[in-house]
Amino acid sequence: MTEIDCRKPATHREGMSALNLRRGTGIRRRVDWNHIKTRDVSPEYPINVTPGNALTIVVWSGIPRLIVESGHVTIDFRSSWGNSLKVRPAASAHVLTDGHSKVTIDNEGSLHVDAPEENRVRVYGPGQVTGGEFPKSIFGTVIDAVRGRDG
Repeated sequence: MTEIDCRKPATHREGMSALNLRRGTGIRRRVDWNHIKTRDVSPEYPINVTPGNALTIVVWSGIPRLIVESGHVTIDFRSSWGNSLKVRPAASAHVLTDGHSKVTIDNEGSLHVDAPEENRVRVYGPGQVTGGEFPKSIFGTVIDAVRGRDG
């Protein structure tokens, strides 16, 4: 069994480094994300994971703009500040939330969401979405409206 590389980034640079697993294979990493002070008003954090590696991010606080550019990532949103995620076409994400955290997702790739029936998750974009318990508005009216279909 491979050991898990645990990271707790404190700076923008450490955050950028922790979210990229481009080299090697068989790496398992967990990133515990807390608010990072930065001069940027709304910094973006690209995520790239090479196949064969595993990345799990737990967002405890802050409002990071996470962008999954390649590979697959699991993200557990627990921040009450609000959460933002973009999934690019060549990427996939598994999102977990307790239902109390607001999560806005722009999905162009593949997305699986685990959330209780009553939640604050909103998914937009043309990407594939699967999940467990959702209010009908997530898969119905909201998604159809964004895609330009009548519900």
